[in-house]
Amino acid sequence: MLITDENTTDTAESSENTTIYDGCDITEYYATLTGNVSTWTLAQVEALITTTHRNQLPSITGSENSLTALVDLDPGYQLPDTVRLYDRTIDFDAASQNISEGWRRGDLWPTERGAGLDTKAGTDVHTKRPVDWEVDSELKDLFWGECGTVEADDKCQRPAVANRTDATTATDQTIKTPSESTRGAIARGFLYAALRYSTEFGLNVTDCPPFARTDFGYRSALIQWHLDHPVSNREVHRNQRACSHWQGNRNPLVDYPELVEQLFGRPDTVADGTFSTVNAPPLSWTCHLPARYHPRPHHPFWRRPTKRVK
Repeated sequence: MLITDENTTDTAESSENTTIYDGCDITEYYATLTGNVSTWTLAQVEALITTTHRNQLPSITGSENSLTALVDLDPGYQLPDTVRLYDRTIDFDAASQNISEGWRRGDLWPTERGAGLDTKAGTDVHTKRPVDWEVDSELKDLFWGECGTVEADDKCQRPAVANRTDATTATDQTIKTPSESTRGAIARGFLYAALRYSTEFGLNVTDCPPFARTDFGYRSALIQWHLDHPVSNREVHRNQRACSHWQGNRNPLVDYPELVEQLFGRPDTVADGTFSTVNAPPLSWTCHLPARYHPRPHHPFWRRPTKRVK
């Protein structure tokens, strides 16, 4: 049931401030990482958020599961007992969960791309958000990206789902562009997954085809969203609560936003005849593509074939 579509303040407080997991204070949490933040490596950060991930939430069973966690972490902006939907930027009755006209748990990294439901990845609250059931059913397995940079702009549908998502959303049935107000949080949530599950499941955030099952993108768009939409007070509160009450680990990209470029590089820029990642780590994220993949000159993202990747 729809409650409101008003955008109000950017703060949220839980009804209970209980602490279950200790060591979640920022200073204490990162105490084992030596040196300045600028010296931290991807391997060090991954090890920290993996070893401190102390709870695997049930999917829907029990009194404290992945859905009740989202009710706590993503409350509505105005009324109690509501959740804020990320794909519609509206508040919904929290009780209308897992029904076709209600909301459900949305995966920033889809389970179809390797996030196993019976693992910690399946219910990791840093990578889950409340979403509209019908919108998620239509768009859930699409890559994150800017509409008009993968397919021709005339294939873009704005909004992404008529009468259900706001005007800043879009899709070309290959990628999806979320609401402008949620792009930064979505980027930091997904890039957290790329840190947490790169070794365990081989999750790789990339711009480059061909795409394996655990490859997901688009890296450049996600980094740009992070840069364009800074961490909000609501994200800060959510991060603390996720650690202290729900699973014992933090999202370092919320605490130290500079880690995004440090660990994942900058968005790609077009070089003559190739696509080169500027200041990227020495990993597999630089594309060298034939001319047919080149984007229009005004846009920094490459064009991939029109065949949808599954």
